[in-house]
Amino acid sequence: METAPIPSFFAPAFRGERSRRPLPDLGAWVQAVPYLHLLFDERPEGTCLLAFGAQEVWSETEVTADLPERVAAFVQDRWVFGWLGYDLKNAVEQLESARPDALGFPVVSLFAPRILIRWGAATGGKVEVLAGAGEPECSGLRAAIEGAPARPEGWEPPAAPGIALKPRWDASKYRQRVARVKKHIQQGDVYELNLCAEWSAAGTLADPWEAYVRLQDKTRAPMGGFVRMGDCFALSGSPERFLQRTGSLLRSQPIKGTVRRSDDPEEDRMLAEGLACSVKERAENVMITDLVRNDLSRVAAMGSVRVPELCGIHTFRTVHQMVSTVECTLDPERGLADILRATFPMGSMTGAPKIRAMQLIDSLEANRRGLYSGTMGYFAPGGDFDLNVMIRSVLYHAGKGRVSVQVGGAITALSDPEEEWAECSTKVRALLETLEGRG
Repeated sequence: METAPIPSFFAPAFRGERSRRPLPDLGAWVQAVPYLHLLFDERPEGTCLLAFGAQEVWSETEVTADLPERVAAFVQDRWVFGWLGYDLKNAVEQLESARPDALGFPVVSLFAPRILIRWGAATGGKVEVLAGAGEPECSGLRAAIEGAPARPEGWEPPAAPGIALKPRWDASKYRQRVARVKKHIQQGDVYELNLCAEWSAAGTLADPWEAYVRLQDKTRAPMGGFVRMGDCFALSGSPERFLQRTGSLLRSQPIKGTVRRSDDPEEDRMLAEGLACSVKERAENVMITDLVRNDLSRVAAMGSVRVPELCGIHTFRTVHQMVSTVECTLDPERGLADILRATFPMGSMTGAPKIRAMQLIDSLEANRRGLYSGTMGYFAPGGDFDLNVMIRSVLYHAGKGRVSVQVGGAITALSDPEEEWAECSTKVRALLETLEGRG
């Protein structure tokens, strides 16, 4: 593997030493139309996109064998925003999902926007209207973005909505499931598996936008955002990129390895160094990096797969994480459907070998993942796209009055069940604080 270091894609720290791009107030706009997608990156080097209103919408609840090709046909050569749920795997690998899905999000939900606005590093700090300049809402949206005030000293996010989430599994149940995964590893079925658990509640999220403002303040994640698709809302604080295409370059940045942050600078530094030196976490990361290399090789030009960053430590608001970067040059004969079939779902959320891991996930977990472990992002004219890993996210179905969050971690032969539950607790904390107002 080529492992020469590259500059970190992610911000090195979130302790106020860097200027933050202000989040525009879109609360009223979220209520104005049933289709809205914000991709927000507060870093100075980040770029933001707001897709508002829909020219054309496609939502799909049934998985058919040709679903990747149908996604590619809908995207065509235009701007499209939305999500692909985890169950797209059933079309990619001819699998099934037998677990219940109380939330019931569509497997695919995509729309071509009426208005599209971009701002940030890609526009030199200016606000640029890419589509819909003549639409009646455009000037108001642009004014909301341009007039977004910096948060003053002592600013506090909106109050939590007070929705109390309940875990499907308690600590004991999760530890039991970890033990079962380790047994499968000992038997040679898999050598790594991502095991996830859900926290959920029945309730009304009166103002999903305010909840997103809370989540964004807690995570400040570069691959997060806010999506409304009719009655379905996704509030994402994801730090992880699934796949990005820029011209002929394909890039994936799998995350494996997590440790909490500390308010004490010295302890925080030691936690990050401990993560960097962890044999277990490095083994997890290298396994998934190798899986991603294999996935990309299926659509890459001969000999072009490379790993410019291996096991880098990237720091976020609440956690340090271990990140690798895998790149390739796309074979010019390969299109979007080929790329999805080669790479979806992302290896960091399945395990390895990938197909067997997905089969075991469905037998071990208590519920269907739905949008969690899927991806959201955009597709651009000319074939470029940027897609996240749908983690650290709040999912809300207004029609059903149900809220769901899920978290998990990679289980290997070296995993300790207590430590795995502690990692889940670390990851879910910001989500609980967003909704309940507590840790």
